[in-house]
Amino acid sequence: MDMIEDTNYAIAAEILDNAFKGDIPEGLVGLNIGTSEKGKLRRWPARSHALLAEQVAERYPQKGIVILSGPEDTDVRERVMSNLSGAYENIKVLPNDIEIGNFIALVSNLNLVITSDTFGMHVALSQGIPTLALQGPMPPHELELKERDGLIGPKLDCNPCFHRCSQEIKGLCMELISVDEVANEVDRLINLSNVPDSDQPIF
Repeated sequence: MDMIEDTNYAIAAEILDNAFKGDIPEGLVGLNIGTSEKGKLRRWPARSHALLAEQVAERYPQKGIVILSGPEDTDVRERVMSNLSGAYENIKVLPNDIEIGNFIALVSNLNLVITSDTFGMHVALSQGIPTLALQGPMPPHELELKERDGLIGPKLDCNPCFHRCSQEIKGLCMELISVDEVANEVDRLINLSNVPDSDQPIF
């Protein structure tokens, strides 16, 4: 994505600076919570997003957790916010109306992105940001993940259904991804920075 200009990076830096009130942590974990309206079944539950954000915030108090969403994600963004306890100052919910170029520039400032298979995932991968993909209705073999990326799911044999969910609980494949397993995979990806001969450390 070579459409990004210096102004995009400047605006992205300003968004982060405003979110953290001028004290941006050195390590930033992005939690991309939304999808397009058409791709709703790819969403991980809002409560799971909130619980994960707080687990990561508690385990890594020196790092920043930024919650990302898009213009079609107002409902899930509000549900995530309502499930946050407010106990962690290092969790910041960013605006959901960030222009695409600024969003891409912002993601390039992150050290790890946790996301379902959606635009935010493709942005993170295109920018070389370590990415933990949560996979449900879509085929995982189409993802171009590298050594420093991770994948959880799919959980059900009906994958891929391409949103034609046959389960009584729609989106059950995403519901079955637990907060603990995602948090543990986050730990693994962060700890890769301590492995000799690995690429650039995540943090």
